[in-house]
Amino acid sequence: MHPVCLPLSCEKVSVCAGVCLVLHIPLLALLKLILRKNNSGVWSTRHTSSQTNTFAHDTAPTTAASTATTALVISAAAIELQPPEPQAGNMAELSEFTYDPKTFSVTPAMKEAFKTNGYVIIRQVLNPEEMRKVNQMLESPEVQRHAYTTADEQMRQTRMVLWFKVGEDVAGCVASMNKIAGTIEQLMDGDEVYHFSTKILMKEANQSGSFLWHQDYGYFYNWGYMYPDCASIFLAVDDCTKANGCLEVLRGSHRMGRIHHEPAGKQLQADLERVEEAKKLHEHLYMEMKAGDILYFTGNLLHRSLPNTTNKRRWSYVIAYNQKHNRTYMGPEHPRYTPHAGFVPLKKVSDSALLECQKFSMDDQWFLKEDEDKARE
Repeated sequence: MHPVCLPLSCEKVSVCAGVCLVLHIPLLALLKLILRKNNSGVWSTRHTSSQTNTFAHDTAPTTAASTATTALVISAAAIELQPPEPQAGNMAELSEFTYDPKTFSVTPAMKEAFKTNGYVIIRQVLNPEEMRKVNQMLESPEVQRHAYTTADEQMRQTRMVLWFKVGEDVAGCVASMNKIAGTIEQLMDGDEVYHFSTKILMKEANQSGSFLWHQDYGYFYNWGYMYPDCASIFLAVDDCTKANGCLEVLRGSHRMGRIHHEPAGKQLQADLERVEEAKKLHEHLYMEMKAGDILYFTGNLLHRSLPNTTNKRRWSYVIAYNQKHNRTYMGPEHPRYTPHAGFVPLKKVSDSALLECQKFSMDDQWFLKEDEDKARE
């Protein structure tokens, strides 16, 4: 293999701790070695059959025109140096971003945080005017008459509404806007996504129950979906705090894969023994949010929320997405089949669509009925 020369200009020298592990040397020692560059500022990397995983120091005679030259000999292919992995304490911070309508794009930092932590929070995705339209739609009698109850293991109830279609209405705009659907699609590596379901979770003042520890894929699995290639967005309709039962997550727990779930009350609950072990490995975080903030999270991220103990309601708006290839194997003939739309291509709309939309009616919507919900059994 030919020598590989890497310029050691300050802006290009970044050392990955993985290199030190391969070479069995301390990171500090490697840094010191790199800094002892030759006059031309070049770090030479080469491989020979007689020198494997060793450092060689080639020292030229000192003259007025030259100084000592240090060469680093590394076996195997040339190693591309990468920036060091962010420390655990930094990654939580890297999962929080703020939406700016003039400059927003899904950045590599967002993708890395989503991959590592299993979620990102983007602040102020929907502005107050957009949130007024969302509230008007959610509070309408047309939507509220389709509410049914879910309940935790103590049978404390929470009202919810769930639907499947994306129409040309306010609800459809929210589900298909680029800053929501487009963002979750990019965070999931760009594979086409489609709308699975939208639901309102209504924690009323001083009377709601919990949502037990679970993974969304724990439910999707019971709907007959073979892959965890799904994700959801959690839109704070009202401010979310610890006191009113904000969402809680175990950061990075999505990397554990799907955990077994069992029915508890009218919900599914992840194996609590595994959850307790997961807490020892993954930081337990409270997702305190302002109205209009959105949490984007993977289908295998462990999360829960506790009852609302305040004198004000705490509503949330949750949209679930699947990647195009992820389809259910269950049909109407299956005893555990829950009627739902399945794959329908999602046409994304501009981020201005919600403010422009004047249709609040959802008279042609497909709402789920409580007795049809087999996924939680």
